[in-house]
Amino acid sequence: MWSIYGDNHRGACLKFKTTTLTSGPQALMLKTANAIDDTGTVQYQYSPQPFQQVRYADRYAEIDFFRSLGTLIPRQLAFWYRGDGGIMSATGRLTGTDEWRERYWENFHTTVTTKLKDWQHEREYRITLQSHTVDLSILSERKLQYRFEDLQGVIFGMKTTTEDKIAIARIIQAKCKQTGRSEFEFYKAYYSRITGRIETTPWTLVNFS
Repeated sequence: MWSIYGDNHRGACLKFKTTTLTSGPQALMLKTANAIDDTGTVQYQYSPQPFQQVRYADRYAEIDFFRSLGTLIPRQLAFWYRGDGGIMSATGRLTGTDEWRERYWENFHTTVTTKLKDWQHEREYRITLQSHTVDLSILSERKLQYRFEDLQGVIFGMKTTTEDKIAIARIIQAKCKQTGRSEFEFYKAYYSRITGRIETTPWTLVNFS
């Protein structure tokens, strides 16, 4: 995992506190677009984004193009579902019904949380993002802000440079001072000859006093 996602052990891993939803799953508080006011300005607020467990299968879930157009306006629906004679296809007539909507989101989540069995060692959970308020093809709208209070710690990789460790620690120190926080967890990863695994141990060279 470190070699794939952690810049070949040179990066760092973020450790978050999660929120437990009444429906059961764990969630992370993220700042997302939730409404547009009377002036057309997008309103953002922190809301719990649930983790979804990834399923591993022999093949990816099949996608039916015409049953996966879930966020179209009426003019677009007419373009895709209405024939030359003005007759709406059966698929188009179902669009927007409770039955169609339930099946649409079920298929959506199945599709975005399915990976091949070659990756099942990851035991991954994902947060998926969808919005009717902003255009998610814009990169900035997909960069969601988390609450600093939910960032519990940082784990340095086995090859994280001393310069990077110091730079990250200084950023955290400044944020803790700004928010009045006196505790933060730092760890470093290392290879254990005893267990034959990559383990972590506390990194205690940072002073918050």
